Amino acid sequence: MILPYTVVSLVGGLAVFALIFGVGIDPGAGVQLAFIALPVAFSQFVAGGLFAFLFFTMLAVMTLTSLIAFAEPAIAYLTESFHLARKRASRLVCLAGWLLGLVTVFSFNILSDIRLFGGLDLFSVLDNLASNIMVPVGGLLIAIYVGYSLDRKTLQEQLGFSPSMQNGLVFLLRIVAPVTIVVALASTWLL
Repeated sequence: MILPYTVVSLVGGLAVFALIFGVGIDPGAGVQLAFIALPVAFSQFVAGGLFAFLFFTMLAVMTLTSLIAFAEPAIAYLTESFHLARKRASRLVCLAGWLLGLVTVFSFNILSDIRLFGGLDLFSVLDNLASNIMVPVGGLLIAIYVGYSLDRKTLQEQLGFSPSMQNGLVFLLRIVAPVTIVVALASTWLL
């Protein structure tokens, strides 16, 4: 079941980068790529408006499903640790996320004078925190957990891999992924 999702993600990424390179836009534009560069790229194609609508609709659905996946652990923590009703915990988590989102929005206007960590605005601080620290550290912890703590039976049930593929995956998760992530983290901070 994991293979179709991976293939769709890879094909989608290849299509977006083919589009970006095709119209000569810098692929390292970061967040601006989706909201500034891609509309310009779509406008240069026949039926570009339709493709832009489809792309941004899929982006909105992807964002919503990711939001639900990210909110769920916090909601579960609040319901289990503080015995809050699920509806109340959901509202609190969503309110916290909304307020944090407002900080990023306001960092372009009323909070634009606030600079932290070498002159970065609040949006850049949160973007760097998420992209350069939280995502790699989360990936490292997941690789370590799955590679060392999750039993082989659970892996077999969830992924359905053959024993040789499962051994290869465990090797990658125990050795290759942690080393690669640590090197990437170190290069972010040292360069």
